[in-house]
Amino acid sequence: MKYGAQRTQRLPAFQCDVPTLESWIQDLRNHFPGANPTFSLSIRLPGATLEFDNTSDVLANQDKLPSTVRQIELVVRGYSDDRARSIWLDSKWSGDLEVRAYAPEPGWCAGAIELGKAFADRNRRWFAYLSPWVLWGVFLIVMMA
Repeated sequence: MKYGAQRTQRLPAFQCDVPTLESWIQDLRNHFPGANPTFSLSIRLPGATLEFDNTSDVLANQDKLPSTVRQIELVVRGYSDDRARSIWLDSKWSGDLEVRAYAPEPGWCAGAIELGKAFADRNRRWFAYLSPWVLWGVFLIVMMA
């Protein structure tokens, strides 16, 4: 029997530029012990999705990307000692970032989630502190007045 731990956390909305995103991808890759992880990145734009398989493609096409990136799907996978580890990040329609980590060790998953939290905190959008129920409350108060 193989044991695997999975951790998931929803983080606030973020935005960053392409060099910051590339630096963060490198931080995620460094989190994989003794492995050369693969990664795939999708940057969602209005009416289009750009897909990349390595960081050099991202940097080479930087002129085609917007100045700030807000909607991404990023998957980083690595194998070492016949054990699979992965980090999956996905921007939701609300702008929130969901981070999932899977590995044989729960501690590794916790570290991967912390990397996601650190990135989201550094690149938080101005409205990230407002939860949807607060916005609905304000909207209802304004409509009743």
